[in-house]
Amino acid sequence: MFLPLCPKMGYGKTTERPCFKVVLNLSEAEEFGRSQYRRAKNLRQRVMMHIIEIAKMDGVPDAEGGDARHGIADLGIEVPDVRVDQVYLLEGSMSAADLKRVADKVLLDPIIETAVIRKGASLPRQRRFKDSVRAEWSVLKTFHHGVTDNVGQTTLEAIHNLGTKNVVSVMTAKRYRVSGRIPFSDISKIATRFLSNPLIESCVIEKTGGGS
Repeated sequence: MFLPLCPKMGYGKTTERPCFKVVLNLSEAEEFGRSQYRRAKNLRQRVMMHIIEIAKMDGVPDAEGGDARHGIADLGIEVPDVRVDQVYLLEGSMSAADLKRVADKVLLDPIIETAVIRKGASLPRQRRFKDSVRAEWSVLKTFHHGVTDNVGQTTLEAIHNLGTKNVVSVMTAKRYRVSGRIPFSDISKIATRFLSNPLIESCVIEKTGGGS
């Protein structure tokens, strides 16, 4: 392990500086490193990711979905319907009751929307499909790491104002549920050319209906 040295000082000594204290005892430094590693590992185990998806109830018009369907038609691809769900990824140590309270009090309009809560969930990974596979699909659109998520930040503040302080971050995403059995090549085109901006967003395509 590399230990910083101060001029005219050796191992086993310390020196005070305006912003830091340098510990030069090798065994103490190694034990400090081990304790910090254990602390970080325990923190990672306690902090979990949870997903809350907000969808319009059946029969409620989805204006954003209608706009998406028209945009898809401009690509030369016709689909019967598109429904758009708002997705929230919450990081923190939360109980099922905490998640339901956040969904009910902050995220959900109970008159026209429903919530699906997945505790301890993670984002899906992209599976490989042949271009010719025909199915119904959903497209999950997320921001690249490091891109500012203004809606996520505003949501985090609202959750903290509710009194739920153990949420450390909120990221937002959108899920586009595309009706109609179309080839994977078409849904890939929809995801990359219309639904997302590849410079700041990425998409995961999932098969939701029977395919061949």
